[in-house]
Formats: sequence, C-alpha cells, structure tokens
Amino acid sequence: MSIRAIRGATIIDENTKIDIVQKTKEMLSKMICENDISVSDIISIVFSVTDDITACPPAVAARSLGITEAGLMCVSEMKSDSEAGIPMCVRALMTVQLGISQQSITHIYVNGAEILRPDLAGAASRFKSIAIDGPCGSGKSTVAKKVADKLGFLHVDTGAMYRAVAYHCITAGVSLTDEIKIIKIAESINITLAKDLVDKSQRIFLNDQDVTELIRTQQVAEGSSFVAGIKEVREKLVDIQRKIAKRSNVVMDGRDIGSFVLKDASLKVYLDADVTIRAKRRLDELFEKGQGADFETVKEEIKMRDLRDMSREFSPLIKADDAKIIDTTNMNIDEVVLSIVNYCGAN
Repeated sequence: MSIRAIRGATIIDENTKIDIVQKTKEMLSKMICENDISVSDIISIVFSVTDDITACPPAVAARSLGITEAGLMCVSEMKSDSEAGIPMCVRALMTVQLGISQQSITHIYVNGAEILRPDLAGAASRFKSIAIDGPCGSGKSTVAKKVADKLGFLHVDTGAMYRAVAYHCITAGVSLTDEIKIIKIAESINITLAKDLVDKSQRIFLNDQDVTELIRTQQVAEGSSFVAGIKEVREKLVDIQRKIAKRSNVVMDGRDIGSFVLKDASLKVYLDADVTIRAKRRLDELFEKGQGADFETVKEEIKMRDLRDMSREFSPLIKADDAKIIDTTNMNIDEVVLSIVNYCGAN
C-alpha cells in the first residue's frame, strides 16, 4: 500500500448545518466509493472553507460517516482573484493508504465545484476502454494482452476472475450446482489483479495467493462457466471490473464486456472463429501446459460452453450492436492485434 491524496470540492447552497453536512457527506462518500477505499484506510482529511461558511465545520460530516480514527482539520480557504466568484465552497484533501497509482485516483468535484478543476472533475472520462468479447478459443485473452502491451493499457482478463471463483469452489469441495454456497464464497473472497514487473503479464490473486497458473486447467475452465451464470457472482465481479476501468486505460476481455460491463467502451470488438479451429487452439494450450486431452472431447466441451454462455438468463454472450466483428479463423495473433490497434486509432 502507498500513501495517496484524493481531492474533492462541493458548493453549499445555504450556510446551515444541515446543508453543509449533507453536501460534504455526498462529496466524501463519492471520494470513498469511486476510489474503492475503506474508512480504515483514511489517514487524514484537511477541509478548507470559504469565509462565508460559518454554521458548521465540515469535519462533522466526516464523523457522521464513521470516519473517527483519521485526523481531521478545518481551515479557511485563501481566495485568489480567479476564485473570487466561487463562494460557499468546501474543499477536501484526503490522504489514504491505497494500492493504485496517484494517476489512477478519481477526484470528486460536485454541485458546481467542477469549475474549479475541470481537468480533474472529468478524470473518469479521460480513460479509454477497449472491450473484447467472443466465445471460448476465439483468442480474446492473448489478443487483449498484446493490444494492451502495444497501447500501454492495463489488460483485464475478466474470465480469470470467474475462474478464480470456480477454483476456490473446487478446492473447497463446494458443488458447482450449489448456488447458495457459491454466492457466499463470491461475497467473501478477495480477488485482485496485478501486473508482473518482469514480463508485464497479468497476475490474478485469490485471497492474496497467486493463482494465475492454477486456474488454467480444463476443470476450472468448465467450472467457471457454471459460476459465471450466477447473477450475484457476476454482479460482484462486474462492479470490480467497472471500478478498474474508471481508473485506468483498459483492454478488457470476456463474454459480456461490450454488451454489459462497459457499454460505453471507446471501442468494442467481437472475436469469433470456426469451432474446429477454436478446439484446436484450446487443445494446443492444454498440451503446452502438460495437460493431455482428446480433440473431440475438447470440441464438444467448447460447444456446450458456447450454449451455456449464449443461453444464460443474466448477461449472456452476445455481440454488442456497435462492435467490430473480426473472424480470426484464418488470422494469426499479430494480424488480429493490428486490426484492433488500427480500429482504436480510427476512433
């Protein structure tokens, strides 16, 4: 964890305790939620107010949110000539322990305070997102990683998150048909992504254990399809995925990214390929990992996986209306990557 600073500002309508507390709580709540931090991570908050705010110190709002351990301070704001027309303003500088870069912080300017820092107030919209969807074996993860490397974006393999849930269920001896237990597991486990400092690959951690290689078995792959069909599991992981996209330029791959997770993605791509080719790719991947498999068995499993993914009730695998379709049957990885990078440059 590193020490990070989050900025916030809001405009108060009336110099009353009710309005000061209400507007300040709104600002603080957004600072906390948008940056996915816990109250226990907050080290201190310095509030500054313009000289027309006297009815109540904004620190009262922080205490009412349960921020009782952090150091709080309220001071008067020095008014420059450029800010002479901005009365009734509460600013906040929150220092927190947070595991993301300072550049990935979302700063909060609300209720008219956006005029103070329009560059920061619109920070979330500055980030670009590329959504890559498609069925099993279409090349999503490999292509997404290479596109992310070329563009300097963060690669988010959402399928790995569902595999992590399935892996935990399998190792814990939980039946993949027991939705109640699976939902409880999804609510209790901690899944995080990190970039390998050596090869820049995405690593996935389950309760602080690196499970990147452990989740790449055929058993876990099959299990992930079952857990991904559970609405409550998808809702939790989608929330994590959206928060990541708010803080970074991302290339995110999965089965419902463009249609559900990132509906406003800068670019949407749908990869597809003949099922025979997809089965061969999957077989090659398994052999590379020392896992023997039968071609016809793998092919049938992929067909069944497609059927489950496309027919599930909540957030099925579909092509977003505005997605670019790329048939990878007769294309190599570099050709697919180049196509997506070119599409990105055209947007």
